[in-house]
Amino acid sequence: MIPSLRGWHQQYADQGLVVIGNHYPEFNFERDINAVRESLVRLDVPYPVLQDNGRETWNAYNNRFWPALYLIDRQGRIRYRHFGEGRYEQTEQAIRELLRETWDEADGPASALPPGLTPTDILNVRSGPGVSFEVIGLISPGEVYQRHGEQEGWYRIRHQGREGYVSGEYVTLSG
Repeated sequence: MIPSLRGWHQQYADQGLVVIGNHYPEFNFERDINAVRESLVRLDVPYPVLQDNGRETWNAYNNRFWPALYLIDRQGRIRYRHFGEGRYEQTEQAIRELLRETWDEADGPASALPPGLTPTDILNVRSGPGVSFEVIGLISPGEVYQRHGEQEGWYRIRHQGREGYVSGEYVTLSG
């Protein structure tokens, strides 16, 4: 994952992408900041990395997987996430889409949630309305998605560039 993050940092930083790593140590020896600094030099990591010894950032995102990648828009909303290796082309496409979005900086970050839905727990996104369809991703509590329709108690959303469906039983609607 580091080579892709390095490449995205180099290619898109001038367009507004900010890459920040988060190091949550699995073993006690990984808590040593000097060892982490040495590893960052050895691995040629050009972006900042947070040392998360207290697991605070890890917990704030309710993270349970490693590696985890989150794309956060200019208003501070999680708009894309991927767990594990892979999906590099889809992730780069999501980066390009977010960088193309316009946002009036004078308005500042959004103070209220836009009309949409947010899950009350980690929620499967399915390829169609119903549990018989494949799971194409997950969304976490606090993430907000625009609803694009409703079918049989399932809300249609855009998720990681695809149409997806989430059960209406596990979301809170706003707007």
